[in-house]
Amino acid sequence: MAYAAVASVSETLSLILNHHQYAVFLDQKRRLRSLHQHLKFLRAFLEDFPDKAIHLEGRIRDAATEAEDIIEHLLSEEIRSWSSTGGGGGRPRTVHPSPHRTANSISRRLQKMCQQLPKAAEVVGSIVEEVMGIKNSLGAVQDPQVLTHSSPPTTSSTALVPTKKYDQKIDAMVGFEEDLLATKTRLYGGSSKLEFIPIYGMGGIGKTTLARNAYGDSLIVEHFDIRAWLTVSQDYSVQQMLFALVDSIKPFNEKFDGEKHSYEQMSEQVYKSFKGRRYLVVLDDMWSTKAWDDVRRILPDDSNGSRIIITTRLQDVAAYADSSSPLHEMRFMDVDQSWILLRQKVFNEQHCPAELESTGMMIARSCKGLPLAIVVIAGILKTVSQTQASWEDIAKKVNLAVSAKDEQFGRILSLSYTHLPHHLRPCFLYMGCFPEDYEIHVSKLVQLWMAEGFMKPSVSKSFEEGAEEYLEDLVKRSLVLVNRRKSNGKIKSCSVHDLVRDLCIRKAREEKFVLYALDRYVDRILPKPIKDQHRLSIPRSTMLLFQNIFTPTIRTALYFQHCRLFPSSLKGFRLLRVLDAQKVTVMKFPAEVLELFHLRYLAFTRGYDDLCIPAS
Repeated sequence: MAYAAVASVSETLSLILNHHQYAVFLDQKRRLRSLHQHLKFLRAFLEDFPDKAIHLEGRIRDAATEAEDIIEHLLSEEIRSWSSTGGGGGRPRTVHPSPHRTANSISRRLQKMCQQLPKAAEVVGSIVEEVMGIKNSLGAVQDPQVLTHSSPPTTSSTALVPTKKYDQKIDAMVGFEEDLLATKTRLYGGSSKLEFIPIYGMGGIGKTTLARNAYGDSLIVEHFDIRAWLTVSQDYSVQQMLFALVDSIKPFNEKFDGEKHSYEQMSEQVYKSFKGRRYLVVLDDMWSTKAWDDVRRILPDDSNGSRIIITTRLQDVAAYADSSSPLHEMRFMDVDQSWILLRQKVFNEQHCPAELESTGMMIARSCKGLPLAIVVIAGILKTVSQTQASWEDIAKKVNLAVSAKDEQFGRILSLSYTHLPHHLRPCFLYMGCFPEDYEIHVSKLVQLWMAEGFMKPSVSKSFEEGAEEYLEDLVKRSLVLVNRRKSNGKIKSCSVHDLVRDLCIRKAREEKFVLYALDRYVDRILPKPIKDQHRLSIPRSTMLLFQNIFTPTIRTALYFQHCRLFPSSLKGFRLLRVLDAQKVTVMKFPAEVLELFHLRYLAFTRGYDDLCIPAS
């Protein structure tokens, strides 16, 4: 990820150039200023000429990453030397070192690293010369040294204005009206015995949308005493499923707090609360029959018209709960339905220009009837000019993606990434760091993006405001789903579709953006490629994973498993900026955190309220 790498090292250089207490850089200031200007020049090139930057992105990323590794290691050694000579706590203090201090206090290893910096700057300079040649051929050349040090980059013209429409609506069932009617009929009609409604079909075909429309229908809401929505996913947690069921019974038992009870106590309380009441439970995105076995015994059968909806991609899983229940198979949309959906997503209630209709129909036909593909392509069409030439260009790209028989839907979704402006790409790929079907709280996401250095400085808005605009832009492009909004219309929580998340992970792997690790891959995958990675996401694992890693380059570690054990050693994460261990309960503040001089974001759960946390 070239843009993220350039943005990150630029921010680090700004910090160094605006402070004078780092002795190791005193004789390097001129070189660092030049490097900073070169990186700002490359950042502007990535933003303004994305098509011309494609073949240089890998080299720009690697050069920026190499420079940042050297600079941050130098910073760490400098600050560490302050601790060993009485600097106190490992945190920088305001000091005024002598230029002669470098030779006396910096180790040989540090001096060797200082010698690597000119080579790294030279590599960046050579890329700048190539870029200047490209821009010169386009008549848009600008000397990178002309860029002022203090002026912030201009806001990209591709940013979309945040929506003013605050009502969160369930997606309309375009083309699937009969499916919705049939599902609702099965929910409040038929037998009084407990019935199952299995909905199956490939990813992105509309299973969850159908279930959500039925679940949120006003007649259905009135008909059932209790409704509960459980997102199961491949790496499901029985505990999380129980928490969702506990939430559904709060109107009947407000005092019950699932966090303070065992699995058996929660199961018993859910069973008692559901007993005698007509309920609707949705088990969304179920991948295994074991998930059904884990939850089935908690749900009573009182022959009172209760219903359970199951959505899955697998026919055998759909049939497992009750082989006598008719399976509802989701079918592909026809061409007319596809065009209606595409037109609605692009123009809302407005009229489609007549000259775009034939091209629009062609694009709709190329999406092969998959609703998710249609919605994502509509997100692209909303960002380009409404001209025949622009739409024909998109049509050619979609046709090219479809012509590759293997992974054709994946290739269609990839077009959405290709059309993202560079400043949005790291924010989008970051969504893949979270576990499947994870509800992401925006307040946390914004803080993470800021800590990562993704946000551009602006004189007219704060970093938080900029991050919220980025997120709204991704929503408008149909790449991020809004789960909940606040009363003021701002997004409170969001998520991504499984297939879109797969795209994030695939692109992140290609661009060395994040390593997505599981315990079972530790011995086979981590030791080799970890040296080239800056981010590590651990969705479901144990803290033993950290003991298997020694990596001087990791800047971000995201951990999503509930446990009560903090990593016993953080020595392998000396350059860490982001440590998100919010699911980890800490009984004693780990002193090693104070040695993480670059840390910008730290999250964990206090084991008790008066846990002593150092001020710095």
